[in-house]
Amino acid sequence: MSNHDVGTCLVLVVVVVVSLKPLDVAFMRAIHQKVNIVPVIAKADTLTKCELARLKHTVCHVVCLSVSLF
Repeated sequence: MSNHDVGTCLVLVVVVVVSLKPLDVAFMRAIHQKVNIVPVIAKADTLTKCELARLKHTVCHVVCLSVSLF
């Protein structure tokens, strides 16, 4: 028997100014109890270190409030 269950979902996050798109948050909220979620920040290589640090903090804060962590 083979297992075809999905264990992890990579979510490509396109950031709008200083926060996440509401659709991204709703999607993560809908699937967070079914799979592990790994948010990936799109175009992170084009940001400065300060912008990237601030963005990571914002993403972590929004994700922690929206989905349950393991």
